[in-house]
Amino acid sequence: QQLFSWQSTNRLGERFEIEHSRKNLAELYRGFPHFSSEEFSQSYGYTQKLDYIHYLNKGNPTFAYANLLAADPKIESKYCSNRMKSVCQRVYRLGLSHYNIPKVTSSCAAFMEMLGWDSAPFRTDIVLLNLLLQYEAQAA
Repeated sequence: QQLFSWQSTNRLGERFEIEHSRKNLAELYRGFPHFSSEEFSQSYGYTQKLDYIHYLNKGNPTFAYANLLAADPKIESKYCSNRMKSVCQRVYRLGLSHYNIPKVTSSCAAFMEMLGWDSAPFRTDIVLLNLLLQYEAQAA
């Protein structure tokens, strides 16, 4: 309870200070920077947009799918086939650019299947790229 008593968002620390009459010390420490402070985190905090590409890079196709549906709920309708095609093409390019990282390629394949697209051409390209990489490594 006492460790973070100087943070303004720590309600347990305030109660601890009142009970032990250390108000002066806590008042002194209120000015310390910490990321529980909203203005400090807005000014200096790192923000990252977590879109479906981020989750695919981390190997989480279900989170990517949920994120895509949350961002664009109409994507599963028949009328958004152009948007779905552009998403799948972007995922295809992501998978090809990381063809030697199985976590990324498998998550891209699973994501395509979740969207209802056939991932067989993608998986074939990944296998061929890995075979070419092995052949190149053996020749060198």
